[in-house]
Amino acid sequence: MAHLRPDPCNQPGTGPAALNATINAGSQTTATCARSSYGLHGEGRERLRQLRRVGAHMVPRHASPAEIDEAGLLSGTVANAVWALGTVMSTLQWTSTIPAGLAPGNHLIHMSCWRSIMRMLPSCDYMECAQLVVTGSGNETPSGSYLVSFSGAVDINIYSSTATTYTIPGPAKWTG
Repeated sequence: MAHLRPDPCNQPGTGPAALNATINAGSQTTATCARSSYGLHGEGRERLRQLRRVGAHMVPRHASPAEIDEAGLLSGTVANAVWALGTVMSTLQWTSTIPAGLAPGNHLIHMSCWRSIMRMLPSCDYMECAQLVVTGSGNETPSGSYLVSFSGAVDINIYSSTATTYTIPGPAKWTG
C-alpha cells in the first residue's frame, strides 16, 4: 500500500511534484486529509491521469482523467444519511485500489471531496495528489467515455430530501 503525501502536484518536474511513489497495479493507495472542514454531506472521488515525459517534465497524456473510485450516499435518506464525505472526514483518509489491469508507467492520482451543498463554495476540494510509477503486467489504459472532462454537479436539498439513492454525476468508474 502506498501512502501518499499531501504535497501539491501542479508544478511538474520541480519541488514536491518531482517526487513519486512506486506501486503495483492492483495495490491500494491511501490519501490523507490534513483538515476536517469539508463538511459531511458529499462524495469522494479518486481520479487517475496517465503522464508522459517531455524533456525533464512529466505532463498529462490526456486532458482528462478517469475516475477509478467514487462513493456518495452510503446509507439512509439524502437528508438523514451516511455520506462518503462524512466517512472521509471522520478518518481523514480515503483508500482506493489501483486497477489491476492498468498498464505500467507514470500516472497522476488525485483524491477530491465534493460537497452536496453547491451553494457552499468552493464545492470541490482536492485532498491530495501524487505522481505514481505503476508497475505490473497490465496493458489497459482508460480512454473514451471513461475520461472525465467535468463530471457535473448536483444541487440537492440535503435538509429535506427523502430520496434513498443518489447517482454520482459523470462517466462510469474505470476498473481496468
